[in-house]
Amino acid sequence: MTGHVFVGGLHRTGTSLVARWLAAHPEVTGFRDTGVWEDEGQHLQDVLPPARLLGGPGVFAFHPAARHGPVETDRVPALREALLRTWAPLWGDGTWRLEKSPPNLLRSRLLAQLFPDARFVFTVRHPLAVAYATRRMARSRRQLGVVDLVRHWCVAYEQLQQDRAQLQPGQSVLLPLEDLARQGSIASAFSLLGLSPVPAPEPLRPDPNSAYRAAMTRAGSRLRPRLRARLEALRARVSACGYSLFEDG
Repeated sequence: MTGHVFVGGLHRTGTSLVARWLAAHPEVTGFRDTGVWEDEGQHLQDVLPPARLLGGPGVFAFHPAARHGPVETDRVPALREALLRTWAPLWGDGTWRLEKSPPNLLRSRLLAQLFPDARFVFTVRHPLAVAYATRRMARSRRQLGVVDLVRHWCVAYEQLQQDRAQLQPGQSVLLPLEDLARQGSIASAFSLLGLSPVPAPEPLRPDPNSAYRAAMTRAGSRLRPRLRARLEALRARVSACGYSLFEDG
C-alpha cells in the first residue's frame, strides 16, 4: 500500500532540506532531476496555481487563491487524476510518495480530501529570519518590507493552525527549523510515516539564523520608533504561532 506525504512551509523555512531528508529513506520516493525549481510538484501540474502566480515568495499567502479548502465531492476524482497524471510517472517505488511545494502550507485540507492516505510535514522558522532571508531571495524582483513579510508569515501560519485543527489526529507534524538544527533530527516526521529515522543527507547548520542575527537584534532594539511600533503590533500574533518576535528561537 502506498501513501502520500506533502511537505509545505513558507520559502526559506527548510522545506527543501526536510524533503531531501525524508526522501533519503528507502521507503520514501520523491521527485528528482525534473528540471523545475527545487523539484517542486507545484511546477509539474496545472490544477493548483503555483506560488509565482500568487505573488511569489513573501506574498503568496495574502492571495485568496492560495487557500484551498474541501471541494464538492463530485470534483474529487478528476482533480486527483489531474495531479497524478504528471506526478505519478515521476515517483519511483516506495511506501510513501513525497511531494514538496511551499503552497502546500495552505492546501492541506484539499490535499487530504484528494488523498485520504495523506500525511503532512510543515516547516516553520522565526519570522524575522524568514523576512530577511526572503528579502535576499526576492531582491532581483523587488524589495519587500520586513513588516509586510512578518505579516505574511502571520497570515500563513494562522491559517495553518486553523487547517491543522481540521485534519485527523496524527496526520501532520510541524517542524521548527531551529529545533531541527539543534536536535539534528526530524524523528517526528519519520514517526508520522511509521518509519525509522535516517541520517541527514547533508551537513546541518547548528544555528540556521546566524546570517540574520544582527538584523534580528536591530529589529528588537535599535529600529526607528515608527518601524519598531509596526512590528510591535504583530508581536501577539507571532506569539500565538509559537515564537517570540524579538527573541530568536
